[in-house]
Parts: sequence; C-alpha cells; structure tokens
Amino acid sequence: LRTGVTLVGRDAQAVQGGLAIDREDLAPAHAFLFHRDGRTWILDLDSPAGTWVNTQRLPPFTGKELRDQDVVRLGGLVVRFRAVSESTP
Repeated sequence: LRTGVTLVGRDAQAVQGGLAIDREDLAPAHAFLFHRDGRTWILDLDSPAGTWVNTQRLPPFTGKELRDQDVVRLGGLVVRFRAVSESTP
C-alpha cells in the first residue's frame, strides 16, 4: 500500500485497487486502509465482526494510525502490519 485509499473486504474487488479476501467473517466492505501525513491508518466500516488493532476494537468509522508491528484483526483474520519507508522498492 503506497498511496490513496484501499477498501478491504469480501467484495472489495468491485472497487478498483480494493483488497478482496474470501472469508465469511469479513464484511463485503470491512475496512479502509489509507495514508495521511505519511502514516498509514485503518478505519472500520461498521463491520459486524469488527476491526481490532492489538487489543483495541475500533469504533465504527473511527480511524486508528497503524504502527510497525501492530497486530490487526479483521473478523478472524489476523495480520501483522509492517511499515516501510517511502524509499523501499
């Protein structure tokens, strides 16, 4: 993810640049990943299963800045966020 906004969810392929993940526990439009001021943020789109950063469930439509090594949970999918510099190819 370099610039702009990325929709994450079961039906995200319907949006150009979306990230579709075929999992029943993900909402069709689960969360947005976006960049602001050189940082990466995640925003839950009021998904039933929720979006979590580390141990904190995000309130719907509230952004949270992601930091290197944060654990992100979208429904039952758990991933670790890795920050890279702008110069990384």
